[in-house]
Amino acid sequence: MRFLFLMVVVPPLMLLLSACKEGPPVQAERGEHREAGGVGTAVEGLKAAADNSPADLETLIRLGNLLMDSGRFEEAAGAYEEALRLDPMNGDVRTDLATCYRNSGSPERAVEEYRRVLEQDPGHRLARRNLAVVLAYDLGRIGEAVEEFKGYLEASPDAPDAAQVKEVIRELMERSAQDSRDRLRAEGWRR
Repeated sequence: MRFLFLMVVVPPLMLLLSACKEGPPVQAERGEHREAGGVGTAVEGLKAAADNSPADLETLIRLGNLLMDSGRFEEAAGAYEEALRLDPMNGDVRTDLATCYRNSGSPERAVEEYRRVLEQDPGHRLARRNLAVVLAYDLGRIGEAVEEFKGYLEASPDAPDAAQVKEVIRELMERSAQDSRDRLRAEGWRR
């Protein structure tokens, strides 16, 4: 299963958000589908397979992944929701669903789903990191975001993106401090 995230134009996050989850690769399938008629053909084939076997969890996940990779987030969310009806404890699928919600303009729904993943599995690194991104950059909840990023680093001190996450934490804390100073100045307080 793979993981995408809408890029936020914050340089340290560019690398942070581009990481993929470990699991069965989808790229080979995508390449084969492109040669055989494009992503649309692959999507239609997977939709037909899902219609014929609505209890086929792997087909629903593959369909969600392909739709997500194609930027069709609302459709991907539907496939992931169906997959979660079959396997409600699948944290990777729920993380992808949350990402689809975020990329469809529903960051609060994304936060709810990321938190559900973390209730089931507090060590789910990608859910924690992505929760922090949504809190910081979509909802402006910097304090919560910093805590989630710190939790991510505690759970994954050797993560490949640890240096970038530390830089993001530093930048968020600086931004929060500057925002506080600006608010105080606007209210007439001086240091």
